[in-house]
Amino acid sequence: MAVSSLGVCTVILLGSPWVYVAMARDGLFFRSIGAVVPRTGTPANALLLQGAVALVYLLSGQAEIVTAAVVFGEWIFHTQCGIALIRLRRLRPDLPRPFRSPWYPAAPVFYSAVAAIIVVASVALADPRKTGIGLAVLGAGGVAYWVWKRVGKGARA
Repeated sequence: MAVSSLGVCTVILLGSPWVYVAMARDGLFFRSIGAVVPRTGTPANALLLQGAVALVYLLSGQAEIVTAAVVFGEWIFHTQCGIALIRLRRLRPDLPRPFRSPWYPAAPVFYSAVAAIIVVASVALADPRKTGIGLAVLGAGGVAYWVWKRVGKGARA
């Protein structure tokens, strides 16, 4: 369990700040978050933001609820990733395929189906507070994205 937890923490620590950087570069987040240290290529501002988010989770005092809410939200995106892979292959058959999937499309269909079952089971069986928090955070993120995109269009025009 400890090794698995360490692995997840490493992926989150290394991956999430780069999502913030990509959002900033696309005009969907504060421009300063997209800055990287020229000498090292480190997204320092994004790492500071990630640390602040982690502190909020830690100081909330209810780590189990926050963790369950985040994991629930992640499975929604796992479902979407499998579906997006199938859709992308249909919409963009011209893209290079450096890796051949031997059982395509069975593997992404199976993965998406299992992920969707986990989401549905979470809604049906889990503590409604936990899934409610996860849905609220995703909803708030969707609203923030919509607003940022509209504001960004106005600023670019």
